[in-house]
Amino acid sequence: MDRFTRTCIFLNGTPPSKKLIKHFTTSDDLLISADGAYDYLKKYQIEPAVLIGDMDSISIIPENKDIKIIYSRDAEFNDLEKSLNYCLGQDLRNIRIFGADGKRIDHAIINFATLSSYSDLLNIEIITNEEYLRFLRPGEYGFSGKRGQRFSLLAVHSADELTIKNAKFPLENDTLHKGSRGISNAFRSKELVISFQTGSILFMSELKI
Repeated sequence: MDRFTRTCIFLNGTPPSKKLIKHFTTSDDLLISADGAYDYLKKYQIEPAVLIGDMDSISIIPENKDIKIIYSRDAEFNDLEKSLNYCLGQDLRNIRIFGADGKRIDHAIINFATLSSYSDLLNIEIITNEEYLRFLRPGEYGFSGKRGQRFSLLAVHSADELTIKNAKFPLENDTLHKGSRGISNAFRSKELVISFQTGSILFMSELKI
Protein backbone atom coordinates (compact mmCIF):
# COMPACT_ATOMS: atom_id res chain seq x y z
CA MET A 1 0.00 0.00 0.00
CA ASP A 2 1.07 3.61 -0.54
CA ARG A 3 2.84 5.11 2.45
CA PHE A 4 1.87 8.47 1.03
CA THR A 5 -1.44 10.04 0.05
CA ARG A 6 -0.22 10.22 -3.53
CA THR A 7 2.92 10.21 -5.66
CA CYS A 8 3.39 13.28 -7.85
CA ILE A 9 5.72 12.95 -10.85
CA PHE A 10 7.00 16.12 -12.50
CA LEU A 11 8.11 15.84 -16.13
CA ASN A 12 10.29 18.19 -18.13
CA GLY A 13 7.42 19.29 -20.35
CA THR A 14 5.44 22.53 -20.22
CA PRO A 15 6.08 23.71 -16.65
CA PRO A 16 2.95 23.77 -14.47
CA SER A 17 2.39 27.01 -12.61
CA LYS A 18 3.41 27.20 -8.97
CA LYS A 19 -0.24 27.92 -8.10
CA LEU A 20 -1.29 24.73 -9.87
CA ILE A 21 1.30 22.63 -8.03
CA LYS A 22 0.28 24.05 -4.66
CA HIS A 23 -3.39 23.38 -5.41
CA PHE A 24 -2.87 19.76 -6.44
CA THR A 25 -0.23 18.60 -3.94
CA THR A 26 -0.15 18.20 -0.17
CA SER A 27 2.60 17.77 2.41
CA ASP A 28 1.75 14.06 2.52
CA ASP A 29 2.54 13.51 -1.16
CA LEU A 30 5.78 11.98 -2.41
CA LEU A 31 7.30 14.28 -5.05
CA ILE A 32 9.39 12.79 -7.86
CA SER A 33 11.27 14.91 -10.39
CA ALA A 34 12.06 13.35 -13.76
CA ASP A 35 15.41 14.83 -14.75
CA GLY A 36 15.11 18.45 -16.00
CA ALA A 37 11.79 19.07 -14.25
CA TYR A 38 13.96 19.76 -11.22
CA ASP A 39 14.88 23.13 -12.76
CA TYR A 40 11.38 24.60 -12.49
CA LEU A 41 10.79 22.95 -9.10
CA LYS A 42 13.96 24.62 -7.82
CA LYS A 43 12.76 27.94 -9.21
CA TYR A 44 9.53 27.47 -7.24
CA GLN A 45 11.53 26.46 -4.13
CA ILE A 46 9.89 23.02 -4.16
CA GLU A 47 12.17 20.13 -3.19
CA PRO A 48 11.31 16.68 -4.55
CA ALA A 49 12.12 13.60 -2.48
CA VAL A 50 13.39 11.69 -5.52
CA LEU A 51 15.21 12.71 -8.70
CA ILE A 52 15.24 10.14 -11.52
CA GLY A 53 16.81 10.12 -14.98
CA ASP A 54 19.97 10.14 -17.05
CA MET A 55 20.54 13.77 -15.99
CA ASP A 56 20.99 15.02 -19.54
CA SER A 57 18.51 17.90 -19.27
CA ILE A 58 18.95 19.14 -15.71
CA SER A 59 20.99 22.34 -15.23
CA ILE A 60 22.60 21.51 -11.87
CA ILE A 61 22.59 18.26 -9.93
CA PRO A 62 21.26 19.07 -6.42
CA GLU A 63 23.60 18.68 -3.48
CA ASN A 64 20.78 18.30 -0.97
CA LYS A 65 21.42 14.95 0.70
CA ASP A 66 17.70 14.64 1.51
CA ILE A 67 16.99 14.13 -2.20
CA LYS A 68 17.34 10.54 -3.39
CA ILE A 69 19.09 10.65 -6.77
CA ILE A 70 18.62 7.69 -9.10
CA TYR A 71 20.90 7.79 -12.13
CA SER A 72 19.56 5.68 -14.99
CA ARG A 73 21.13 5.77 -18.44
CA ASP A 74 19.01 2.91 -19.77
CA ALA A 75 18.10 4.09 -23.28
CA GLU A 76 15.25 1.57 -23.46
CA PHE A 77 13.10 3.74 -21.16
CA ASN A 78 12.43 7.48 -21.10
CA ASP A 79 12.40 9.42 -17.83
CA LEU A 80 8.64 8.99 -17.44
CA GLU A 81 8.90 5.20 -17.71
CA LYS A 82 11.82 5.17 -15.29
CA SER A 83 9.69 7.10 -12.80
CA LEU A 84 6.68 4.83 -13.26
CA ASN A 85 8.82 1.70 -12.86
CA TYR A 86 10.24 3.17 -9.65
CA CYS A 87 6.68 3.65 -8.37
CA LEU A 88 5.79 0.07 -9.23
CA GLY A 89 8.90 -1.18 -7.44
CA GLN A 90 7.93 0.81 -4.33
CA ASP A 91 4.27 -0.25 -4.54
CA LEU A 92 3.20 3.37 -5.07
CA ARG A 93 -0.05 3.10 -7.00
CA ASN A 94 -1.77 6.51 -6.87
CA ILE A 95 0.05 8.69 -9.36
CA ARG A 96 -0.47 12.31 -10.37
CA ILE A 97 1.52 13.58 -13.37
CA PHE A 98 2.57 17.17 -14.11
CA GLY A 99 4.20 18.34 -17.36
CA ALA A 100 2.99 15.41 -19.49
CA ASP A 101 1.80 17.70 -22.29
CA GLY A 102 5.43 18.22 -23.29
CA LYS A 103 7.20 20.99 -25.15
CA ARG A 104 7.07 18.94 -28.38
CA ILE A 105 4.16 17.09 -29.93
CA ASP A 106 6.14 13.84 -30.22
CA HIS A 107 7.00 13.97 -26.52
CA ALA A 108 3.36 14.65 -25.61
CA ILE A 109 2.02 11.77 -27.72
CA ILE A 110 4.62 9.33 -26.43
CA ASN A 111 3.96 10.41 -22.83
CA PHE A 112 0.23 9.74 -23.17
CA ALA A 113 0.83 6.43 -24.91
CA THR A 114 3.21 5.44 -22.12
CA LEU A 115 0.75 6.43 -19.41
CA SER A 116 -1.99 4.49 -21.17
CA SER A 117 0.17 1.36 -21.15
CA TYR A 118 0.69 1.68 -17.37
CA SER A 119 -2.92 2.57 -16.56
CA ASP A 120 -3.90 -1.04 -15.86
CA LEU A 121 -1.27 -1.18 -13.09
CA LEU A 122 -1.46 2.35 -11.67
CA ASN A 123 -4.16 4.90 -10.84
CA ILE A 124 -3.07 7.77 -13.06
CA GLU A 125 -4.20 11.40 -13.10
CA ILE A 126 -2.67 14.08 -15.33
CA ILE A 127 -2.65 17.77 -14.49
CA THR A 128 -1.84 20.47 -17.04
CA ASN A 129 -2.32 24.21 -16.77
CA GLU A 130 -5.64 23.91 -18.64
CA GLU A 131 -6.85 20.32 -18.22
CA TYR A 132 -7.49 17.53 -15.73
CA LEU A 133 -7.24 13.99 -17.12
CA ARG A 134 -7.67 10.56 -15.58
CA PHE A 135 -7.43 7.02 -16.91
CA LEU A 136 -10.48 5.01 -15.87
CA ARG A 137 -10.83 1.25 -15.49
CA PRO A 138 -14.23 -0.50 -15.25
CA GLY A 139 -16.24 0.78 -12.27
CA GLU A 140 -18.14 3.88 -11.14
CA TYR A 141 -16.58 7.32 -10.76
CA GLY A 142 -17.83 10.66 -9.45
CA PHE A 143 -16.35 13.96 -10.65
CA SER A 144 -17.00 17.37 -9.11
CA GLY A 145 -17.29 20.39 -11.35
CA LYS A 146 -19.38 23.38 -12.33
CA ARG A 147 -22.53 23.39 -14.43
CA GLY A 148 -21.50 23.84 -18.05
CA GLN A 149 -17.92 22.69 -17.45
CA ARG A 150 -16.64 20.90 -20.53
CA PHE A 151 -15.43 17.31 -20.47
CA SER A 152 -14.61 14.65 -23.06
CA LEU A 153 -14.20 10.88 -23.01
CA LEU A 154 -11.81 8.89 -25.17
CA ALA A 155 -12.14 5.12 -25.34
CA VAL A 156 -8.64 3.73 -24.96
CA HIS A 157 -10.27 0.31 -25.35
CA SER A 158 -13.97 0.14 -26.26
CA ALA A 159 -16.08 0.66 -23.13
CA ASP A 160 -19.28 -1.35 -22.74
CA GLU A 161 -22.38 -0.64 -20.62
CA LEU A 162 -21.29 2.97 -20.31
CA THR A 163 -23.61 5.21 -18.29
CA ILE A 164 -23.11 8.97 -17.89
CA LYS A 165 -25.35 10.81 -15.43
CA ASN A 166 -25.77 14.56 -14.84
CA ALA A 167 -24.29 15.43 -18.23
CA LYS A 168 -25.56 17.56 -21.09
CA PHE A 169 -25.48 14.42 -23.25
CA PRO A 170 -26.21 11.49 -20.90
CA LEU A 171 -25.81 7.82 -21.83
CA GLU A 172 -27.42 4.68 -20.45
CA ASN A 173 -25.75 1.28 -20.90
CA ASP A 174 -24.17 2.35 -24.17
CA THR A 175 -20.86 1.49 -25.85
CA LEU A 176 -18.07 3.97 -26.51
CA HIS A 177 -15.65 2.97 -29.26
CA LYS A 178 -12.43 4.72 -30.21
CA GLY A 179 -13.22 7.92 -32.07
CA SER A 180 -14.70 11.37 -31.61
CA ARG A 181 -18.12 10.48 -30.21
CA GLY A 182 -17.19 11.33 -26.61
CA ILE A 183 -15.87 14.83 -27.29
CA SER A 184 -17.28 18.10 -25.88
CA ASN A 185 -19.87 16.99 -23.35
CA ALA A 186 -20.60 19.14 -20.28
CA PHE A 187 -21.55 18.92 -16.60
CA ARG A 188 -25.28 19.47 -16.02
CA SER A 189 -24.82 19.73 -12.24
CA LYS A 190 -21.98 19.86 -9.71
CA GLU A 191 -21.40 16.11 -9.78
CA LEU A 192 -20.91 13.96 -12.84
CA VAL A 193 -21.20 10.15 -12.54
CA ILE A 194 -19.59 7.79 -15.04
CA SER A 195 -19.73 3.98 -14.91
CA PHE A 196 -18.87 1.17 -17.32
CA GLN A 197 -18.26 -2.57 -17.21
CA THR A 198 -15.44 -3.33 -19.65
CA GLY A 199 -12.66 -1.49 -21.50
CA SER A 200 -10.81 1.66 -20.47
CA ILE A 201 -11.46 5.38 -20.86
CA LEU A 202 -9.46 8.59 -20.69
CA PHE A 203 -11.54 11.29 -18.94
CA MET A 204 -10.60 14.86 -19.86
CA SER A 205 -12.04 18.04 -18.37
CA GLU A 206 -11.23 21.70 -18.54
CA LEU A 207 -9.58 22.81 -15.34
CA LYS A 208 -11.26 25.41 -13.15
CA ILE A 209 -9.54 26.24 -9.84
